[in-house]
Amino acid sequence: IITGIMAKQSPYLTVADISRVLRVKADTINLWIRSGVLPAIDVGTPRRHQYRVAQADLDAFASLGECKALRSAADEGH
Repeated sequence: IITGIMAKQSPYLTVADISRVLRVKADTINLWIRSGVLPAIDVGTPRRHQYRVAQADLDAFASLGECKALRSAADEGH
């Protein structure tokens, strides 16, 4: 679904990359990651998290339709 959209050298995407592609706020992406809904690795420090999401994980997340459902819930303040 989203494969190939991000033409980068790394198979990992930043929160900003995902936010731009999915048109979702970075805070929402971070919420999905912290809640375990969107798998990610933390390449930052304990005080400053910097998440990376594998392209395959983002594709799986988007193909399940979870992105749309979660975005609606976030917009409603749930």
